[in-house]
Amino acid sequence: MHAFVDFWKNYAKFSGRTSRYDFWTAWLLNFLLFLILSEIRFLPYISLIDNLLSWLLIIPGLAIGFRCMHDIEKPGWYFLIPVYGFILSTLSGNPRRNKYGQDPKLEKLYEEKSG
Repeated sequence: MHAFVDFWKNYAKFSGRTSRYDFWTAWLLNFLLFLILSEIRFLPYISLIDNLLSWLLIIPGLAIGFRCMHDIEKPGWYFLIPVYGFILSTLSGNPRRNKYGQDPKLEKLYEEKSG
């Protein structure tokens, strides 16, 4: 659930890094949300909510994809290449600091210790 909260907290943050786990967890939870909405379409306004959510997810979806590419030391726009971006998003990130920032797993560890 932490990944889903971070997904929305970093709505339009295209810099930095996101771990593979956080990337796929956020996408899975969003997919499940759409699945639930598609099953209850008979309720009024669900179609409208579904369409609004689709539009709202464009920016954060791109942002988390770009940060995921940064985790493996690739430019963010690689996420926009359909098959190649998918393949790259399955790779494990660099465990050390790279030009895009500190390892996201270490950042979470520091946050837990300090807060």
